[in-house]
Amino acid sequence: MNNKSAIVRIYSGLFQRFKMVEPSGARMELVGILPRRGDKKSNLTLYFGWVPFLLVFICGCATIAAKRDTSLGTRAFLGSYEDVWNNLLDVISKKGDTVTVKNKTKGVILTGYDRITIEKLKEIAKMPPLKISSNLAGAWLYARNKIDYYVETVSSGQTQVKIIVYLQGYNASGQRWINIFTNGTKEKEILDELALQLGKKNS
Repeated sequence: MNNKSAIVRIYSGLFQRFKMVEPSGARMELVGILPRRGDKKSNLTLYFGWVPFLLVFICGCATIAAKRDTSLGTRAFLGSYEDVWNNLLDVISKKGDTVTVKNKTKGVILTGYDRITIEKLKEIAKMPPLKISSNLAGAWLYARNKIDYYVETVSSGQTQVKIIVYLQGYNASGQRWINIFTNGTKEKEILDELALQLGKKNS
């Protein structure tokens, strides 16, 4: 048997597995996939097995589709790229964040996840409701944040800074880290501090 014949046999077998068959033409079904008509137990199992799966899939897609509002952390400053970049690094250093990536040419500063208090998390986040249905009925045990910075020249003497804040809380019920959206407070704190520092340097 040559390779071509072997491939034909494999595809033929797969097709026979899934094709619709019924010699008499009175009824057709997907072989090995759908239960036979009249088999109520199999039909109920199929219905109650697939419906919850589809609901979870749809809800999951809706969660993924939620968009982050990056406008909360975007502000333009009067100052050269060099001045804004250096002062931003000073602000980050004072905050004590762990810098993992620093690329001045691309205007990117990335930090790692650093622990914060639950009180701080509740202050700067849009906390999700604690519900049994969402498996978040337990207390929030730990919290952490990660902040990414993007710097770019807008025009001569004007530089834009964009901040993206990632927040996570560890829920006792779900026993996992939950992504939580920011309410814009953290971004404002950092941008205000940067503006204050630039003002001091220019005065």
